[in-house]
Amino acid sequence: MREEKYRIFDKDQKIMYKAMNLYDILSGDCEYESIDGEYTLPHKDFIFYFNDHLLINYIGLEGKNDVEIYEGDIITFEAHLTCFPESKNTLTCVVIWVKSDARYMLSDHANQQLYDFSFSKNVYEVIGTIYK
Repeated sequence: MREEKYRIFDKDQKIMYKAMNLYDILSGDCEYESIDGEYTLPHKDFIFYFNDHLLINYIGLEGKNDVEIYEGDIITFEAHLTCFPESKNTLTCVVIWVKSDARYMLSDHANQQLYDFSFSKNVYEVIGTIYK
């Protein structure tokens, strides 16, 4: 079972917060620290509104330098084609939830392709998120 972790994106202020579990988010019983470290809000100052905030899931994998991967992250990785194993392509993709398959996949919008995760640590490099 994967670890339960979340990010919260404030749509109005364009700030991303970290949170440990869903109960803490809904009850307001924890501190929220912005990912860039600029803000720390005590629980009494933070109220989660579904219309104003996006709840973003940790997918249970880590990339290079032990960086946690979340839905909506933009990542790069080297893809090896099975028909040409010596060739390498560096791809930039977005982590998405594919409801029909009930799993996270990598979406390459430029080529309109979906890729599976290899589940190898240190293969993926998180370079950003679609929310910033």
